[in-house]
Formats: sequence, structure tokens, C-alpha cells
Amino acid sequence: MKKAIILISLLLISATPCLAAEIDRGKLLFNDPDLGNGSNGKTCNTCHAGGLDLAIDVIHKVNFEIMGVEVKNISEAVNFCIQVTLRGEGLDLQREEMDDLLSYMESIAKKGGGKKFDP
Repeated sequence: MKKAIILISLLLISATPCLAAEIDRGKLLFNDPDLGNGSNGKTCNTCHAGGLDLAIDVIHKVNFEIMGVEVKNISEAVNFCIQVTLRGEGLDLQREEMDDLLSYMESIAKKGGGKKFDP
């Protein structure tokens, strides 16, 4: 039993730096005007500063509507925003960039993101 606890502890400790690196890379992407070859200088942070409209329930939502268009999940919503708002190309859903970006978005949602836009 002790060996199992030690092994699990080591796995958790070793996984933490990887997750932190994913979040750090995701933060860079979230603030990168070249994300998806964006062409108008906007970033994810332009519309979602401080996690605006990004809550945990949104990050994990399935089949929702963004700007009047139905999307299946948050990855598709990210690509929609890159294509429409950043005027770029969507990311490959299976690539590290998308995972990193989603890790960062989830981290800011957990820290109190989700505030609604209120002009």
C-alpha cells in the first residue's frame, strides 16, 4: 500500500510541471495576434480579458451557440473565434497548440473567469 501511495505521489509531482508548461504556452497563444495566422491584430484576450465569458461550465459545454452558430464543443468555438474574430485559420483539434490553449482557458476559468460582459 505504501508503495502505491509513493508511486501516485511521484506521478502527481512529475505531472505538475507539465501542466504548468501547458498553461504557460496556452497563455502565450491566448495573447498572440498571430494565433492561427490571425490577420487583424486581435487576440483571444481582446474579447476574453480576465476570462470574460469563460466559466468552467462553458469550457466543458457540449453543443452550444456562439455568435448565432452552433458548435459541438469548446475546441470548435475556439476555432470559430480564430476564423471569424482573428481572421485566421482554425487550429488542428489534435495538436498541442489546442491542448495548451484549452489548458490555459480552463486555468483562468477556475481562477474566477466567467464574468459576463457588461458594457
